[in-house]
Amino acid sequence: MRTALALGAFAVAALIVWPVAGPAWALGTLGVGLAVLLLLHLVNLRALVAWLRDPSNTPVPIGSGAWEHVFSRLHRFMRATTQHQHRLTAQLARFRSAAQAMPDGVIVAPRATPGYFLHPDPEKNPLQKEFVEGIKARYGRYPEYAYHRTYQAFAGLKAAYEKAIDQGGGRWPKNEDVIKAFEGLTWQTPYGPITMRADHQAVHGGIVGLTKFNPKYGFPTIERMATFRAEEIMPPVGVKSPDWIGQLTR
Repeated sequence: MRTALALGAFAVAALIVWPVAGPAWALGTLGVGLAVLLLLHLVNLRALVAWLRDPSNTPVPIGSGAWEHVFSRLHRFMRATTQHQHRLTAQLARFRSAAQAMPDGVIVAPRATPGYFLHPDPEKNPLQKEFVEGIKARYGRYPEYAYHRTYQAFAGLKAAYEKAIDQGGGRWPKNEDVIKAFEGLTWQTPYGPITMRADHQAVHGGIVGLTKFNPKYGFPTIERMATFRAEEIMPPVGVKSPDWIGQLTR
């Protein structure tokens, strides 16, 4: 809206100059106005690009003209995001306090197993060691659900694209090619392999154990752990969970 008003103002100025100084001066007046508008847009665009290089640690620029509205919306968005992050941090702190108070001997099966940072063994698994230590160094805590699930998803996507590209002779694959490449694909993660079945269900092994406070970490870890293969905890392709459970024997 402000840009349109500015253009209108320059056009009116050019019309006023025309009968007084002639068409050349009128076009010159309009050209100067357009150049000023272009310069302002370039300045604001440069400020936006500079901010995007490090939005977490750089304040949102103060725009001018039409860009004032854009930067104002970005400022409100970043403020809401920061407030949301603060709420999540507080909730995580409360969750950790509750975890520290967990008694010994509680039967646990980590969410989205095998997402437990000490299994199988980071000291013997270079990929797991790099992942666990990297998260701890960057964020000051050990990997939780969101960390390993994100890794699993992107590692699988990377492997599927590489397979699809190889099958396609090096060309960039379509979505259908990637879906086809995923079927039967197995890829590695810090916690072990994951396989995408023909029914598009990604499966992996699981663990169950008992909690015990660990003074090394300051919170309970898992002891007396039992491990299970994917086929031991997931129904086969084409079999419904209730039917599969009904067939299980001790």
